[in-house]
Amino acid sequence: MITHFAELRLPTVSISGTKQVYHQRLGLPVADESSDQISFSLTAFARLSFFLSDKPLAPVHFAIQVPYSRFYESADLVRRSGLLIAAWPDGREIDETPIRRNLYFRDGDGNLVELIAHSYVPEDVIPAHGPLNALYLREIGFPVQSVPRFRSWLETELGFRSKDPSEQFSFVISGTAHAVTVDRNRPWIPIAMRALKPDMHVVLGTPDEDFFSRLSSRFGRDGGGNRTEVSLEKDGYRLSVRLTSDFAADTVRRLNLPQGD
Repeated sequence: MITHFAELRLPTVSISGTKQVYHQRLGLPVADESSDQISFSLTAFARLSFFLSDKPLAPVHFAIQVPYSRFYESADLVRRSGLLIAAWPDGREIDETPIRRNLYFRDGDGNLVELIAHSYVPEDVIPAHGPLNALYLREIGFPVQSVPRFRSWLETELGFRSKDPSEQFSFVISGTAHAVTVDRNRPWIPIAMRALKPDMHVVLGTPDEDFFSRLSSRFGRDGGGNRTEVSLEKDGYRLSVRLTSDFAADTVRRLNLPQGD
């Protein structure tokens, strides 16, 4: 099964500006850097990567899971960073329910980043990473023309499952990875931001060699000869499935996650 998002690759108009946001202000370690790309270690098992682009950018929405007990510590780091926090129409910055807390902010390219925490997520399974206390990359948004069609493809081809599916919005889930499939006419909350199709490459991780072998037989390995990655494409989105042997196979079971929420 797919257990996690291993990497999110996004375009940027400034490598230097991206480094200021994610490294200097949010404290993510730089994993790799050149004149036209930069990668940050978001967690022990996930990278956030950017490549230099000369094309107009469509912002992406993604969410970072942090420990419930340290949510306000992470939120304070964002506040001190000077980045634009996306407040709700009534002026509040943090939204809370009995089991969940979240905060949205914008990076230098306009991407809508969310910090999210849930009271039911055990805090002793995955170590919190860096000053942001990141546990895992929880959500990535996929604006699509047909939510049911994209959702069905994730379920059929990659073994995802859906949480309260609808025609306009669905969480499609496997392990800790939540693909937020949304109709392009439904805006991202809390600032009603247009859900445009972003130019992104999403790398899904699995430690399951049998599952990876079945995908390899069905889709073929990466065109560059990478033996640990399978490339796919759907509705204009580039996805890969990467064999991640360093991600413990029982991690998802130990997290004891419910379906969704």
